[in-house]
Amino acid sequence: MTRPHASVLVLLCFTVTVVLAADPEAPPAAPAKKPAVAAKAKSEQRPPEKPAVLGEKFPAPLEAISCNILELEKTGYFRIQKVEVGRTEDFGDEAFIWTIAVTRSLTCRMAMMLLDRFVDVRFFDADHGMPLELYATRLNYSARISDEAIDGGTLDENDVFQLWLHLDDEAVRMLRSRSVDKAVFGRTRK
Repeated sequence: MTRPHASVLVLLCFTVTVVLAADPEAPPAAPAKKPAVAAKAKSEQRPPEKPAVLGEKFPAPLEAISCNILELEKTGYFRIQKVEVGRTEDFGDEAFIWTIAVTRSLTCRMAMMLLDRFVDVRFFDADHGMPLELYATRLNYSARISDEAIDGGTLDENDVFQLWLHLDDEAVRMLRSRSVDKAVFGRTRK
């Protein structure tokens, strides 16, 4: 007796269409409308842009880069007053500067601990699936804070100080040419 070498499975699918009898006295139905063709594919459609929140993005020429520096305000001690490219108050160097106002009095030592959560700055290109880190640098803050922390100094409500990033022309050109779109401020990696 011979055995078959292969089995064949045939699957039949039936489509049943149910037609309901139309009421002969009802007006004829309007022809079905075709969906409107969108000018852009869904992948190209973007939600309307909301107005930028101060600190949500870098100032020009890196205005396309969003960042999480607003997390600093969630500590309850700081508010971002201004974001600009300019000269730092400590050294006069050109840098990306965030002017910070103190919203509640705190010791300079506590301010250092809070600011240290944001000193490691990493730039990413996140448009291609996995975020790709392209550049890293350090966020600096006013020497007044670290100097006064030694002597137990305080920052009072409405005091103002600066945070800044030194990015030379070459770094700025690289970040723009590589279409970097995100910067993450975090703790220093160990």
